[in-house]
Amino acid sequence: MNFGLSSDDLVDDFFELLVKGETDKVAEMIKPSGFKVDQRGDAFNATGLHVCAAHNQAELMRMLRARGADLDATLRKGLFAKNPLFVPDSLAARATVLHAAAAADAAECAQLLLDWGADSAAKDGSGRTALELAQHLKKDQVAAVLEAGPRPDESRDTDPHIAAQEKMAAIMAKIEAEAASGASQWSDSD
Repeated sequence: MNFGLSSDDLVDDFFELLVKGETDKVAEMIKPSGFKVDQRGDAFNATGLHVCAAHNQAELMRMLRARGADLDATLRKGLFAKNPLFVPDSLAARATVLHAAAAADAAECAQLLLDWGADSAAKDGSGRTALELAQHLKKDQVAAVLEAGPRPDESRDTDPHIAAQEKMAAIMAKIEAEAASGASQWSDSD
């Protein structure tokens, strides 16, 4: 795959691969350390997570989340049915990834977002939460998930990459706190 493209072309290709569910190609594309999974192109004001949620691509959402994608990213302007990357229902400006999942009736994606801590109280430009949008659009499956909220810890999605990242972040925070207080278990006197 040739990734020597302009930034806009690269984002367009990235979104197209997300829509098609091309997991291996997306993994290859985001592998370079400089690739930002939250970048937006001129033609699109959504993030990769918006696209995944709108097309119920839960596995790709896990991959982007492992690379630090912003769960609460919002649309800069509304998307409408003319946009081929999204479901027929329109999304208002400031719609979050959870709103995209609600509009698409993507219950699995919504559940992942809730489990990961996405803001279910966030309102879009029309003043609706994702739950209110799902109810308005009569998307009953995702509305039930949004009403139930995050699952208990023991039944949540346990993606090993995310778990490893969270564990490493906790370790690094502990080391930084110890270094700041001067109370490290690793001292020269041992």
